[in-house]
Amino acid sequence: MRINLNTKEVDVQRIGSLDPVRVLFEADGPRLFTSRDADSQLLLVYLCGESADGADYFVVPTSSATVDALQEGRLNVRDALGQSWGWLVSTAPDGHPSHAQVASLDDLPKTAAPSVGIPLYANQVPLLTIKLSGANLQAGRVSASVVRTAADKSIKALKKLAHTALEATATIGRPEERLRRIYDLPVQNVRFASFEIIFGKPLPAESVVAGEPSDKQVVGEVSSLLTSGLTWLKDESTPFPKISRPLPVLEALAQLVPPAYGPVERVEVSGTLVSRSHTYVLTRKNSASVRKALATIAPTRVAVKVTGLVREFDKDESSFILRNVSDGIQRHCSVEGDAADTALVAFENDYSVEVVGYEMPGTSDIDVLTVAITTPGDQTLPSIK
Repeated sequence: MRINLNTKEVDVQRIGSLDPVRVLFEADGPRLFTSRDADSQLLLVYLCGESADGADYFVVPTSSATVDALQEGRLNVRDALGQSWGWLVSTAPDGHPSHAQVASLDDLPKTAAPSVGIPLYANQVPLLTIKLSGANLQAGRVSASVVRTAADKSIKALKKLAHTALEATATIGRPEERLRRIYDLPVQNVRFASFEIIFGKPLPAESVVAGEPSDKQVVGEVSSLLTSGLTWLKDESTPFPKISRPLPVLEALAQLVPPAYGPVERVEVSGTLVSRSHTYVLTRKNSASVRKALATIAPTRVAVKVTGLVREFDKDESSFILRNVSDGIQRHCSVEGDAADTALVAFENDYSVEVVGYEMPGTSDIDVLTVAITTPGDQTLPSIK
């Protein structure tokens, strides 16, 4: 099918012959390739329409860095073509350019333009993409706290689901290493128009223990859990997800939905972990639904503040044992981020600490919010939050 646009025509001679220099994708001929214009400037050329009487190409100026990023999966096809203004170039049956018009991707019919987020090669499709958006989230205006929050919350959500997926398996060796490999995923790319973080598949294991489920199986279970929660949020036909263990799924969703206040108003979740073609859009309405569901089924947490000595620090699990505790009860503490760094310093130097966090009734487990080192004289040093 040929494409007709009602836009300004330009001198087709300036664009050159469209002879391929570097073919990036081929199917019955070059579909995406680089070429050179009449001044030898690099062009990126995308076949967007064809028929017996010729073809139509969307052509944009490009650079070697952009082409490399496209081939390495750091840039998808649509973003590579949408970085600049361009032309719609039509060719005659013999393949030579016959005329050209000023064009942008938005000018093309939807069926002719590449889909959003699709990489050059199928094996480059991200495992998980988290995109934050809001009226005040724009390129050059994304604060460091937003970047950190996006990464931290993504990790916490995946950790909760990975832990649930592994609980039912007989894990041999070091379960913490298995867990970390699933939730601490490699970052393929970060984008700052709004803010988007793209995660790839788990890094290969250095060794595989016989009898253990493969990473693929564990990721599959994480995918099933996460998708069940996201699907529930789409219609909310029940008070909470209809699965055997809804609590960890809701706790994971609580990390992904946008907060009630602040610059992040919407979160888009996509990637092969949830769907190859669908993007789930989470709003503050969904945040309220998750909070309501958690209040229905989750045990009430109690705020706690205790002091003691850090013992048995587990770097893999990011947790520690608190002994000589001010209320006489030994605690198992789960800790993240800078609070973990502070706890490790206290552990290595035998300092006492003040721990603030939440404790589940009937347990001695604390989800740590802050850790502050205290001196022997009980003067609290500045805490890292």
